[in-house]
Amino acid sequence: NWINNVTQTIVRQNGDELLINSSYYKLSEPFFNSYGEIIENTTIVYQTSWGDTGNLTSNNNYHSITFDNNITARSYTIELTTAGILLENHQVVLNLEIFNIFSVEPIETSLETNSTEDLVLSFRLINETDTDRNPMEVTKSELSIVIQGAIVAQEDYYLNYEDGINYVTISSQAIRFNEFDLILDITKSHFKSSYSNEKLETTFDVVINQVTAPPPPPTELPPYMIGIIIGGSITLIGIISIIVVVGTRKGKRDVVVDVSEGSNLVSLFENILSLRKLLFIHNETSLPVFEYDIEYKKTVDTSLITGFLSVVASMGKQIGGIGTGGIKKLEYRNFVVNTASSDQYSVFLFSSEELNGELSSRLFDLIMWFEYTFSIEGVWDGKMDSYVEKKNLIQDKIAESLYIWLFFPLQVNAKKKKDIKKLKEIDVKIANYIVKSESISVSSLITEFQDIELHDILNTVFTLVNKEYLLRKRFI
Repeated sequence: NWINNVTQTIVRQNGDELLINSSYYKLSEPFFNSYGEIIENTTIVYQTSWGDTGNLTSNNNYHSITFDNNITARSYTIELTTAGILLENHQVVLNLEIFNIFSVEPIETSLETNSTEDLVLSFRLINETDTDRNPMEVTKSELSIVIQGAIVAQEDYYLNYEDGINYVTISSQAIRFNEFDLILDITKSHFKSSYSNEKLETTFDVVINQVTAPPPPPTELPPYMIGIIIGGSITLIGIISIIVVVGTRKGKRDVVVDVSEGSNLVSLFENILSLRKLLFIHNETSLPVFEYDIEYKKTVDTSLITGFLSVVASMGKQIGGIGTGGIKKLEYRNFVVNTASSDQYSVFLFSSEELNGELSSRLFDLIMWFEYTFSIEGVWDGKMDSYVEKKNLIQDKIAESLYIWLFFPLQVNAKKKKDIKKLKEIDVKIANYIVKSESISVSSLITEFQDIELHDILNTVFTLVNKEYLLRKRFI
C-alpha cells in the first residue's frame, strides 16, 4: 500500500494557498500495472509542525486539503499517514518552506568616481510580500560584493541605512581597476527573489577616473601666512573629527550572529562542541561532493556509508520522530546523525549527542543554500571542479550556519579598540584581555575567566561579535 501523487519538497510564497492532493494505491496484488489499483474508503490523516491536524478531504479517488495564509515564513513539515481496515499504515513527510518575496531597486547602476574617493552604492531592498512594499535593511552577513570575480573583504566596506536606502561604501584601496562590473549579491533569511532563487544579483557599471595631482612649486611664505595655515589646519582637523564621530554614531552595526535574547547559550555551546562531521551527498548518484571534519580527524569512512545514508535521505518518513524544519535523525554507531534534503542534495551532520532545535533548524537552511549555490541542470557529469573551487565559500557558510567559528581564535577589530571603554564592565574585561593576547579562542577565555559564569562569557562573545568589536574567523 502506498500514498502517491505527493511532492517531497514544497516551496510557497507567503500568502499563497497550499494545496495537497494525494491518493492511496494497492501494491500487494499480483500483476499490477503502474501504481496498482486505488484503494477506496481509506483515511489520510495530516499533522503539521505548526500544530494543525485533521483528515484530508476525500474527492472520488483523491484526497486533498487546502491551507490558507495562516502561517509565517519559515520551514515546516507536513506528515501524511494512511489508515484503513486490514491495510498497512504508511507515512510520507513533506518539507514545506514558506518565504517572503523581495526585490532590489538600485538608485543608480552606472557610477563614476575618482581613484582617491571611496565608491558608494545605493539601493532599496523592497519587501514585495508586504502590500506597502516597505524597504528593509541589509547586513554584512546577507551581502556579498564581487569585483572582476574577486570577493571584496568585509573589512574593506561598511554599510549605512537611512530613510529606506542602503548605502554600501567601498574603500578606494580595495579597487584596482579603472572600469569594471561590480556584482552585488543579497540573501535574506525567509526571503527569496523567486520560488527557486534565494539570492538577488544586481550589477553596477563602474568607471574610476585616475587622479594625479602635480606637486606644487616650492615657495617661501611670510611668517604670518605660516601661522594662518597652521591655525586653519587645526580647525580643519577638528571639523573632520566631528564628522567622523557623527558618522560613526549614525551608522548601524551589522548582526553576524542571530541568537535570540534568553537563549540557552550553554546548551547551544555544548551542542557545538559535540559536532564531528558534515557530509554533502548528490542524491541521484549517492556520491559525496563535499565533506568537512570538524574535529580535524576522519571520524567516519565516507566511502562505506554514502549508499546507506542516501537510502535514509530518500525515505518518506522521518527517522527517530519528527524534527524541526523537516530534519531527519538516526543513530549510526556512536553518532547521532541529523540530515536534511533538497531536490539534488542531502546533508548529514554527525554529532556525539542529540542536538537542540537551534542547530537542527539551521541545517535545513544550510542544505537549501547548497542547493541554490550548486544547482545542476540535466544529468550531473560527475566533475567536482565547482565544489573544489568554492571550498572556502562552503567552509565559511558552514562556520556561519553552525557557529563553527567558535573553534577558531577571535580577533579584536582595530577600528573599534578606542570604543571598548564604552562597553559594559564584563565586556570591557574580556575585550581588553583579547586585545593583549591579539587573538584568542573561546575555550581559552573560559579557562582564564573561571570566576565568570559560562553563560555570561558566551553572551559577551556573541554581543561583541554582533557589534563588530570582535571579528570571527573567515574562510573567504
